[in-house]
Amino acid sequence: MRIPPAMLTAVATAFIAGFTHAQEAAPPPQTLFTDVRVFNGTDDKLMDLDVLVEGNLIKSVGKGLRAREDAMVVKGNGRTLMPGLHDMHTHLSLSRPVPQKARIDLDPFHIGALGAERCRGMLLNGFTTIR
Repeated sequence: MRIPPAMLTAVATAFIAGFTHAQEAAPPPQTLFTDVRVFNGTDDKLMDLDVLVEGNLIKSVGKGLRAREDAMVVKGNGRTLMPGLHDMHTHLSLSRPVPQKARIDLDPFHIGALGAERCRGMLLNGFTTIR
């Protein structure tokens, strides 16, 4: 049995529209950071607040914030919460002095391992974006 192309197009369009509608209906995930000290990047003091993040955006900052029941709650225990740092010029693979002759002999997997370890260190130091 041969299905007409117009029918396939209609079925595919209905499926995609339904899938898109289902995605739009689901609320974005929430994360609530409680008991954190907030550095806003401009003031010279830290503030004891809660921070509610919805999807990729900060929804609200204040004391005693409430989130949905399905939200992830991160207890800060008085730790500092601040935006991720950005390093706009870094070298991940060969960040240590290596003689020129030794660079020729380095295995590509070794260079990759050095870069991965450097990425880990950057992330643990608060850098969420590097270039």
